[in-house]
This record gives sequence, C-alpha cells and structure tokens, in this order.
Amino acid sequence: MTFDNDHNGRLGPHEFKEAELMLAGKKEVAFFYADYPDEYLHDIKKYIENGKFESFQMAADNGLIVWTPGAKEKAIRLAELVRYGRQHGYVESVEHEIGQILGYSKADIDFYIDHIKSNLKE
Repeated sequence: MTFDNDHNGRLGPHEFKEAELMLAGKKEVAFFYADYPDEYLHDIKKYIENGKFESFQMAADNGLIVWTPGAKEKAIRLAELVRYGRQHGYVESVEHEIGQILGYSKADIDFYIDHIKSNLKE
C-alpha cells in the first residue's frame, strides 16, 4: 500500500499516523518499540481500550503489536518475524515481509533495506 505520492521511498512514513491509517482501513497492523513515548501512543491505546483495535505486548522486548479486527494472523506473523530477527540478525526476506505486514509500499521497503545495508557496511 502506498500512502503518499513519493515513489522513491522513505523511512518511517507511518510514524505518528498509524491510528489514522488503521481507522481508514489503509493499515492493518502496527508495531511500537518499548521506547515510544506514552503521549504518542495515546490514540492507539484509546482505540485498544474501546475495542476498535486489539493488541499484545511482546515479552522479550516489550514491543506492542496492534491490529485491526480480522488481522490477528498478520499480527502473530509479525511477532514471529520480529523474534526471528532479534535472534538471527538482519535477514532481507524477513525485513521485506515485516514491511509488507506493516503496510509499507515496495518503494519504502526497498529504501529501508538499502538504508540498513549501507549501515551494515560501515
């Protein structure tokens, strides 16, 4: 899914917009690292509390996975992929699948992977 007109790719295009995209049906699953500020998660937590979204906390790193009704299988798969990545390090196919589950465009996924690869070389 593409959420902007930039076909060159960019990093973090959903940040601070996840709840909006999920409510609009443009994104089914979101992942938040444990260090996200609470004020940023206010809307997401509100929608979890009122039943619009479901969620679970990942035990190993306290990451929060949130999904819309009907996307639980994708959320579970995301958790598996995140755990795999934590255990095995960077695996390009895993990063691609994570990006797809999180609703990023192919251009954004490719841009992110190129960014990671360039940082691995340093």
